[in-house]
Amino acid sequence: MARWFPKAKWLSRHSLFFVETLNGTHRFSVGDQWTEERKLTFTLDVQSANLLDFLASPRKESRRLHVEGMVHAEGLADWNGLEGVLEIDIPASQRLRYQFDFTGDDGQKYRFEGVKSFSILHPWQSMTRLFGKIIRREDHSIVSSGTVLFDAVQLLPFLLTFRIRNGEKTETVPLEADFAQ
Repeated sequence: MARWFPKAKWLSRHSLFFVETLNGTHRFSVGDQWTEERKLTFTLDVQSANLLDFLASPRKESRRLHVEGMVHAEGLADWNGLEGVLEIDIPASQRLRYQFDFTGDDGQKYRFEGVKSFSILHPWQSMTRLFGKIIRREDHSIVSSGTVLFDAVQLLPFLLTFRIRNGEKTETVPLEADFAQ
């Protein structure tokens, strides 16, 4: 235990950081109809609160990472700032949950909620495809629905963004209860 303590202290002062970019399309919901596809892209700066908490989470618990970045949802947000959480819950539910808030070009508050569901039969496809929806925060109505993809050509640049950061603690925004289910 004495040998582990200094390492644990080091881990608690450092965090994991990476950048993820996803590109795809979304469709607006208009009554019972869906509009034509429009471009949906977001770039996320993802960071753990600290490495010790991230690595020491019990196997059955999910790991939550803080997310900041930019979203382009054609017809709704033109590279607007976003903030939220990425929940990694592979051991229990085989899912990665994305949830972030942003302000649309119309001044209204929106939330993106999306899920990647891991499949042992199709690991690459399941971890590179994110299904999601954009919700108007005011009335919780679904504004649009879409799919974004992680392109294989982005793999090396993505891996090169992984960093261990020193002393840059970030608080993780909690998931809302209705999404955490």
